[in-house]
Amino acid sequence: MANQKFCGAVASQAYRWGYTCEYCKQPVEKKNYISTQVGSMHKSTTWVTTSEAGAKAMEEQARMQLAGPVAQMQAKLDAGRFDVPEKEDGRCPHCRKYQHWSPALRNYASSQFWSEEKRKKENRDTGCGMAIGGFWGGAILAIPAIGLIPDTASRTAIVIATLIGCIVLGEGLTFLIGRQLVNRGNAKKAALLKELEGLEKNEPRFISWEELNSGLRGISIR
Repeated sequence: MANQKFCGAVASQAYRWGYTCEYCKQPVEKKNYISTQVGSMHKSTTWVTTSEAGAKAMEEQARMQLAGPVAQMQAKLDAGRFDVPEKEDGRCPHCRKYQHWSPALRNYASSQFWSEEKRKKENRDTGCGMAIGGFWGGAILAIPAIGLIPDTASRTAIVIATLIGCIVLGEGLTFLIGRQLVNRGNAKKAALLKELEGLEKNEPRFISWEELNSGLRGISIR
């Protein structure tokens, strides 16, 4: 929450990983972190303090908790497996092309083999999202329009009609624009997959472990 802050100790293990772009062949290196924290949330106005011994104990606990996730990742690496970090889009920073292992392309490729039932469910979910967006878009559009309606005996009826009209317009525009964006995005992904068929596939790779850091957040030593 916006009016809350974390107070405690944080430990993070950095690691470097990278890949060779399948399009422009340039090397890409990135840095990510595995993190753990020990503490609790407090109101942003709360002043939290601890002793030097307490701070040391909290940092030590955070480091101990971090050891588990780091060991799990190392075990995967020893087995020859490297998982791409979460939120990585797999888009080359040099040529801006998506790699074959990017979540966007993999999700699109797997969608081509969905069952009819799953495809209908996905379309329903997308349609519901567009309907909600269109409703609120139309409601926002109606605000300035309603403000221009003169104060007459029939104003209430005109306001209701205007609101309904704006919502219908918002739904229609959202559906048309949303459908075009989806179709355009799918066409682009299909073209990228076609291009990738003739290219050498390069998997992302782990490079090295980097620094291990720990410290206090939102708390001071008294």
